[in-house]
Amino acid sequence: SGTPTVLAVGASSFSIQATYNYQSASTPELTLTVSDRVIPTASFDANAYTVRRNAQLDIRPTSQNTIGGVMWSVISGALPAGVAINETTGALYGAPTVNGNYQLALRVSDSSKTANTQTITITVQDGLDAAVTEVSSNNRIGKVYLAN
Repeated sequence: SGTPTVLAVGASSFSIQATYNYQSASTPELTLTVSDRVIPTASFDANAYTVRRNAQLDIRPTSQNTIGGVMWSVISGALPAGVAINETTGALYGAPTVNGNYQLALRVSDSSKTANTQTITITVQDGLDAAVTEVSSNNRIGKVYLAN
């Protein structure tokens, strides 16, 4: 019994011998291989996201090198009002309602209780609303119009 250490990485061979009432039996040689545990990683398509206030946000991170199920959480910072996190997938979703810059540290942990943290920034801002105020006879389909 015991917990392997980093120094014990590699293969070890052994056999087990048992004695009962002066009779003994042994197993064939067994091999136990201990390997380093790779820490889970979290990745996003970008480190910074800009979203329009009241527009739908859908950020879906991925995790690699995990064992069993994963759990996502915000460990520092705060999500914009109107945005939530799916603790199983890590997806950030909703419609943010308050402008601002939100720096978040998101943690992914797996069933082995090993974890990693990724930081992202979400900027919520007002968008540009366009309105047509004049239509002239020179307007054409396929022509590019610029606003000053």
